Amino acid sequence: MEHSIAKLAPEFIAMAQTNAKKSRSSRVTGKNDNRRSARVSVEDKQPQVHDTAHIKARSSPKQKRDIDPPGEQAGSLLKKNQGASAKIAMFTKEFLQGVQDAILQQECNKSSGTDCSRCSATCSDCPEDHQSAQCRRPLFRCLDCFSAFPLCRECIVSEHGRHPFHHVQRWTGTHFEKHSLSKLGLRIHLGHNGQPCSSSIQPPTDFVIVHTNGVHHCSVVYCRCQPGQQHWKALQLANYQLFPATVTTPQTAFTFQVLDDFHRHLLASKTSAYDYFNALKRHTDAVCPDLVPDRYREFMLVMQFWRALALLRRAGQAHNIDLILKHRRLGSVAVWCPACPEIGFNIDESVVVWASDLKYGNFRLQMKKKNGDPDDRPLVEGHAYFVEEMEYREYLKKVEGDSEVSLCSNLKVVRQQDRAKFKDTEVSGVVAVQCRHLIYLPQGMVDLVKGEVYARTDYALAHALGMEGLRQQWVMVTYDVWCQYSINLGERFKTFGPEWAENVQRICGAIPKMHIHGHNSECQIKHSLVYERYSGMTYSEGIESAWSEQNHAAASTKEQNRGHRHDTLDDFNGYWNWTKVTQLSSALLNQYARYSNMLVRYQKSLKRISALYSSERIAAWQKIYDNEEKVKIFKKSKRAPTKDEVYASLVAKERSEFGEVGYLHRGLELEDRLHALLNGSDSEVEDDYETLHDDLCTWRSQQIALYPQLSPLPPIDEENLAATSLRLPSSLSPQIRADLNLVNASHTEMKLREGYAFNHLESLKLRIQEWNGERHSSENKKKKGKKHQIQVNARMNNLKIKQCAIMDSYNPDQLWGKDTNHHFRLGDSSRQDPWFWYAGKITDDTTESPETWKEEDDRVRWSREKAIADRLQEEVEILQEESRRMKVSFTKMKEVWEALATQEGLKPGYSEYAYCHAALYLTLSERCLRDWESILNKTSDAVDE
Repeated sequence: MEHSIAKLAPEFIAMAQTNAKKSRSSRVTGKNDNRRSARVSVEDKQPQVHDTAHIKARSSPKQKRDIDPPGEQAGSLLKKNQGASAKIAMFTKEFLQGVQDAILQQECNKSSGTDCSRCSATCSDCPEDHQSAQCRRPLFRCLDCFSAFPLCRECIVSEHGRHPFHHVQRWTGTHFEKHSLSKLGLRIHLGHNGQPCSSSIQPPTDFVIVHTNGVHHCSVVYCRCQPGQQHWKALQLANYQLFPATVTTPQTAFTFQVLDDFHRHLLASKTSAYDYFNALKRHTDAVCPDLVPDRYREFMLVMQFWRALALLRRAGQAHNIDLILKHRRLGSVAVWCPACPEIGFNIDESVVVWASDLKYGNFRLQMKKKNGDPDDRPLVEGHAYFVEEMEYREYLKKVEGDSEVSLCSNLKVVRQQDRAKFKDTEVSGVVAVQCRHLIYLPQGMVDLVKGEVYARTDYALAHALGMEGLRQQWVMVTYDVWCQYSINLGERFKTFGPEWAENVQRICGAIPKMHIHGHNSECQIKHSLVYERYSGMTYSEGIESAWSEQNHAAASTKEQNRGHRHDTLDDFNGYWNWTKVTQLSSALLNQYARYSNMLVRYQKSLKRISALYSSERIAAWQKIYDNEEKVKIFKKSKRAPTKDEVYASLVAKERSEFGEVGYLHRGLELEDRLHALLNGSDSEVEDDYETLHDDLCTWRSQQIALYPQLSPLPPIDEENLAATSLRLPSSLSPQIRADLNLVNASHTEMKLREGYAFNHLESLKLRIQEWNGERHSSENKKKKGKKHQIQVNARMNNLKIKQCAIMDSYNPDQLWGKDTNHHFRLGDSSRQDPWFWYAGKITDDTTESPETWKEEDDRVRWSREKAIADRLQEEVEILQEESRRMKVSFTKMKEVWEALATQEGLKPGYSEYAYCHAALYLTLSERCLRDWESILNKTSDAVDE
C-alpha cells in the first residue's frame, strides 16, 4: 500500500498488550461465565391503576415462579425474550390492591389527636381551629421529605430551614390541603450561612422562586452588611444558587437546580421551555394552573444566559484556557474531536495528515419571518459552531448572485430554492460541517435562504477548516452534490484570500454512499468512496442521524429570534459533540474489530480470485488498477455476447478427436442425457428419443472397439433407454478395473469429470452473469412502457428456464454474484461472492484466450474486490492512528486542566472545577486503554480458537 498514514504509537500498543497478556494469564482454561445476578426494577413498567376491582389476575401459560426468587434466579426473572403477559402476570391482583391501599393510606393523618412526634409538646389552650401561631398540634406534613410524619407549626418550619422549596400540607380535620412554608413564617436569609443578618432591619421581600417541583411564594431577607456593591442583591441571590430574572430589583428567581434540570431535559429530549414550565405550573396547582404566577418569558431569558455560561465554563474560557491551547481559535467554546489531527497537540507536524469532513444541509431547522428584535445577537457569536453573523452578511453581499444549479444529481439539492416549503421563512435551513467521527466542527454552520447555494457552503467549509486546515497536507470532503460543487471550487475559494487559492488543491472529495445512488452512472464511479484511495471505509451518511436528532427542536427554534436560535443550536451541537466524545473510544475500537475481521476475509478472497488467473494477467490488471482512471478500472466497457455468439463458441470448444478421451467425453455427455431423461428435466430443445438411441448404439460400438475386454456388454433396451448401463470405468470396482486393464482409462475419466465439474461451475457463473446483464438491460427498458415490459418479462422467464438444468443441483441461497453491470451497492463490502466464484484453474493465455467480455467481467470483479480490500486495509490503519490520537488528546487535556487548576489568583471554586475536569479526562484516557485491552483479548481468543 502506498500509504503515509502515521503508525500506532509503539508505547501505547505495548502498554495495552502487556495489560491484555496479564488479563489472559489470569483466566481459567475454558470460558468462565461470571454472570452477576441483577434484580430488575419494574416500577416504571407498572400500568396506572385507578380501580383494582376491575383488574383481573392474569395467569402465565408457563410454570409459575416466585415473584421474588432468591439469589442467582433474580437475574433471569425478567428476560428480554419474555412476552409482556409473562411480566405482567407476576403482579397479582392482591399485590396491586395492596399498593393501592398503601397509596390511599397516605391521605389520612395518623397523628391526629396526638402530640407532635418531634417536640412532644402539648396543646391544650389554643382555639379549636388551631390557627394560633403557638399551636403545637401535628397538623402539617411535607410531601417532599421521605417518609415524613405530620409535625407542629414550629417544628415543620425549623425542619425546613435548608429546604424552603418543599411542598407542605395542612390537616383540616377531614383531609390535607395545600399550604405554604412562607405563610408558616419561614424566611430565606441570604448571607451568614442562612442565619439572620444583624444589620438587616428591612422587612422581607416577597419573591416568586421557581424550583424543580413548582413555583413558590417565598420571603427573602437580604444581608445588609455590604450594600454598596453593584448588583449586590442579584449577586447575593446567585451565591445562594438563585438566578435572578433582573439585576436591579429582582423579585423573581430560578434555582440553579431547575435551570440545570431543564437544560438536561432540553438537550436529551428537546423538551420546549413552554411545555416544561407548564408542567411546573401543573405541579404547583393541578386544579387552577392559570392562578400560578407565569414566569415563562423570564425563564426563557435566564436559560439563554445559563446555557452561555455553561458553554464558557466547560470549554475552559472561564479559566483563560487560550493561554495554554494557543493553537486553537481564540475564545472557542466548541467541543473539539480528540481523534482528528491537531498538529502540535495530538500529532507531530512532520507526520502526513489525513482528515475527513462531511457537509450537508438541513432544511428543517428554519426560522419564520416575524417582527423580531433586529439587534438580537448570539451570546457566544462566532465562538461556537455558527459563524460570526456580521462578517457572514458582508460576504454574502459580494457573492449572493453567484448561484449554480446541479445538472447531475436527481436529488436536485441546489434547486430547492424554488420550493414552496420555504414560504414565509427568513431562514430556510442550515448547512453544517462534521468530521468523520460525526462531531460538528467549530464555525462550520451557516444559515441558508431558499435552499443550498454553493457560496454559503463554501463559507461554512472554509471557516470549519480554518487556518489549521491549511496546515493539513490533504483533506477529504464528502458532499451529496460533490460532482457539481467541486467544479469551480478553486475559483470560488479565491474569495477567502490568496492562501486558500494556493492550497485548495489539497481538498479532494466524494459523494456519500447512500446519496450516490441518486447520481448518474459516471458519478457513481468517479466520486464513489469505495474507489477513492485512502478514504478507508468512511460511509459519510452519519450526519443524517445528527439531523434527525436536531429536527426534534425545529418546532421551537423556528419561533425564536436569530440570536436566541443560534445560541440554542450551538448548545445542541455542543451536547451532541460531547456525547460522541464520550462514546468515541468504544465506537472506534468496535469498528477496528469489525474491519480487521473483514480485512482478513477479503484478503483471502482476493488471493483465491487471483489464483484463478495467470500471474501475467494479474500483473496487467494491477497496472490498469494503479494507473488508469476510475471509469476505466471499475466500469465494464464490453457488452455481453449474443446467444448465437455463445452457441458458436461452445460448439468450437466441444470439438475433440476420436480416441479414448473423445470416447469418454461422449460417454459423460450421454450420461447427462440419460440422467435428464430419467429425471424428466426440461431443456431448450427436448432430446429426440430415436436420436438418443442411435447415439447410444454408435457409442457402444466405439466402446467395444476400444475395450473388447468389457464384452459381453448389457444390451440397450430401446423401450427403456433411461435404464441403460454405460459401463464407464468409474462404475467398476478397483479390482475389476485392474483386471481389465482400465486403470489409465479411469484416471482419464476422473480428469474429465473434474473438468466437467469446473465447466458446470463456469456455466453457472455464466448464467448468473447473463441474468445480471439481462436484468440490468431490462431495468432501463421497463421504463419505456408496458409493451417493452412484457417483452422483458418474457426474456427473463426464458432465461430462468435455461438456468434450471444447471442450477437445480446447487444450494439456491448461493446462486448469486455481485453484479458488475451495476455500480457499487450498499452492503457489497460486507459480503463476499459464493465459493464457486473462486473455483477453477489457471488459464494458459498462450494456448487459450477466454471471451473478451468474460475477461472484462473478471477484471472488473477483481478490481472491485481489490478496491474493497484496499479500503479495509486503509481503515484499519486509520483507526489505529485515530485511537492513538484520541488517547494523546485525552492525556493532553488532563494536563491542560491540571495547569489551569494551579494558576495563581484563582477565585474560590475555580481550581476545584479544573481538577474535576482533569479527573474527567483521566477517566476517558483510562477507558480508551481498557477498550484496547478488550480488543486485544478478543483478537487473541480468536487466534487461539
